[in-house]
Amino acid sequence: MTFDGFADPHLAAGDPVAFGRSIAAKARRDYEGILRSFFPEGRRPTAADFDDRSIPFAAASLEVSLAVGATAKAWLYAWHRAHGDLEGAPLGAGGKANPFEPAGGTAAPEAAKETGP
Repeated sequence: MTFDGFADPHLAAGDPVAFGRSIAAKARRDYEGILRSFFPEGRRPTAADFDDRSIPFAAASLEVSLAVGATAKAWLYAWHRAHGDLEGAPLGAGGKANPFEPAGGTAAPEAAKETGP
């Protein structure tokens, strides 16, 4: 399992739709290769088709990590948008306490949409 942290540029910009689209694009990247490897055309897969040392297994493992990481980011973003308490949460390296705070900006969810004086 790998995890690249909670920070995401789309979520930091307050755009969960773009976040979802980027995750979907990443998930589609290896889909066909994994499918062909584990479900060969014309026959049912057997135990012999499964090899945890194979490249398809590694790719599938990374896809699981992508799904788990995206879920963690989405849940934390929802918690942040609901004004949940992030104080003391171990959210990332570099001492940045809030992964949804834009660079040089504020952590308030509404601030990203405010315009004018």
